[in-house]
Amino acid sequence: MGNARIRATLFLLPWAACFLLGCGKDPRPADPVEQPVVRPKSEPLKVGDPLPELVVEGWLNGPPPASGPETRLRVTDVWAAWCPYCRQSAPGLSRVQARFAPQGVQFVSITNMPRQSTQAMTDQMKITWPSGFGLSDGSVFALHADSGMVAPGYEVAPVLYITGPDNRIRWLDDQGRLRHKEPDAWERELDTAIERLLREP
Repeated sequence: MGNARIRATLFLLPWAACFLLGCGKDPRPADPVEQPVVRPKSEPLKVGDPLPELVVEGWLNGPPPASGPETRLRVTDVWAAWCPYCRQSAPGLSRVQARFAPQGVQFVSITNMPRQSTQAMTDQMKITWPSGFGLSDGSVFALHADSGMVAPGYEVAPVLYITGPDNRIRWLDDQGRLRHKEPDAWERELDTAIERLLREP
């Protein structure tokens, strides 16, 4: 009986050692998984602030024209493909652009998506005005188009600004699409704001 017990112990000993010490385990540390970088959310821009520089990789439909005497207002739309309210609001934005472009209102759309994805969206949504792609992380943060997290593949939090010829903000949508404002209501607010600003000196 004693010999059987010894033989059983000797048989199980290597398996116990393998379990405790990690049999066949690679001693090298695993490659680190890239984690999102969490940082304090940017401070909101407000009326009267200058609009930060838009640093992008490139433009579709041509670059934004330089502001001149004929430019009364500029609408800068920061959008994201993940945002269903951006897609739903795109037809309304096109209607507003068609109405006010002849009155000296420029429209610019920007995103941090790559060129191919941006092209697909602009084609699908029939966006004909200048659209920037590859918006830099610094610009995302400066435009208050972030949620405090930056990671590979992270997309912007949509926001829209109206600026005057001096590049200072005269109206903003307070991230209405991010807050799930209904597209019709968002369009009416934008339309009303442009109309009011055009009447002001």
